[in-house]
Amino acid sequence: MDQRILNMNLFRMNLADNPFSCGPEELLADVVKKMQKEHIGCLFIVENDKPIGIFTERDYFMKIAGNESQFNSKKIKELMTPNPVCLHLKDTLSKALQYMNLGQFRHFPIIDDAGKLIKAMSIKDIVNFILSH
Repeated sequence: MDQRILNMNLFRMNLADNPFSCGPEELLADVVKKMQKEHIGCLFIVENDKPIGIFTERDYFMKIAGNESQFNSKKIKELMTPNPVCLHLKDTLSKALQYMNLGQFRHFPIIDDAGKLIKAMSIKDIVNFILSH
């Protein structure tokens, strides 16, 4: 792979604006319905527009599957993965891949300089970007 691609800043990628998010008090059932409706694998939990957690398909499988009794009563803040690693648009693709590898995750919130959620990035976005270059 061309090293220049890995050194490109994330702002060069065509990342989706307005990533899917919810507040920490939303019920798990509502979050899962939203994810199903939008066909998404992750949702960011935000407070004051800043990401405080992430909830993914993997979280559902590892924390809920087989114990659906809590489906209608648990708040997402009880099940989210807190304090997600965030990236900025000025970060490089190489940095994103390193974090994904070390943390074994597939999604990132992209934040602005004030820490507010502005975009989302997934491993699928990275693969598509690399294949298009």
